[in-house]
Parts: sequence; structure tokens; C-alpha cells
Amino acid sequence: MPKNKGKGGKGFRSGKKTTADTGSSRKLEYKTENQEYGRIIKALGSRNFMVLTNEGKEIVSHVPKKFKHKSSRVWFNVDDIVLITVRSSYGLSDNMADIIYKYLPNEAKKLGKLGELSDQVSENLQNLPQEEAIIFEEEENNEVDISKVGEQDFEIDLDDL
Repeated sequence: MPKNKGKGGKGFRSGKKTTADTGSSRKLEYKTENQEYGRIIKALGSRNFMVLTNEGKEIVSHVPKKFKHKSSRVWFNVDDIVLITVRSSYGLSDNMADIIYKYLPNEAKKLGKLGELSDQVSENLQNLPQEEAIIFEEEENNEVDISKVGEQDFEIDLDDL
């Protein structure tokens, strides 16, 4: 039998597995000149989204093809926090922009805590997945009267069994 010379064996497949939600290896990106933070409010199709910016304007934003590539595919959903570049800085129309970065939920919360996001953009940050905690509610009447526990006597007839 021929030897397998390509990649894809069990040793290659059992490599390091990381999740996108950890974000431990990503550095937090801040906005620079001609960039704005925004929240996706509507999907328009053809890689176009309606984005609400920090200033309160709604801008049609386009996702470049680099986010669609098979090895680095990024999915965009409604209420995702993104970084956009407005095309007016290039002398083009003022109502178009390009999405250049998508923030993970934990990164978006960090931006919100730092005060980088406006109230309109960060209003849905509390709905993002958080660490689950178990909350026990106390009942006021959970006392048991021990004196009444042994009062009932039961007779068991072995013939009935």
C-alpha cells in the first residue's frame, strides 16, 4: 500500500483546538482616524448590512471578500459590534462604509466598560451571553415541625405483599 504523504492523518487532525469565544489570542482593536464603532441592525443581502454608528447614523456597510475566504470565514449577525471605515473619507458617498473588524462578545463588553461605545450601540450588550450563575431563592416557610413526623403509625400486613 502507498504511504500517505499528504496532510490530514490522525496526527494532523488532533491539533490544537481553539474556540472563537475565548478571544485570548486576539488583541483589542481600537478605532483610529476615519473609523467608527457600530452595531449591525439589519442584514440587507449580498454582504451588505445596515449599521448603526456611534453618532446615531444608519449606514449601509459592505463586508469585504477577505471575511468570506474559507480559511478565515467570519459570520455576521444582527446586534454584532463592528468597526467600520466610512467611505466619505475617501471622497466617496457619505452613506456607505466597509466593515473591517468584528468584535467578539467579550471584546464588545470590554469596549462598553471603557466607554468607547455610545448608549445606542451598547444597549444590547447586557443580552450577550454571560457566565451562568445559579441563584437560589429562599422560601420563608421551609421549616419542618419535627414533633409531627413520627405521629403516624403504619401497619404493614405481610400477607398482602
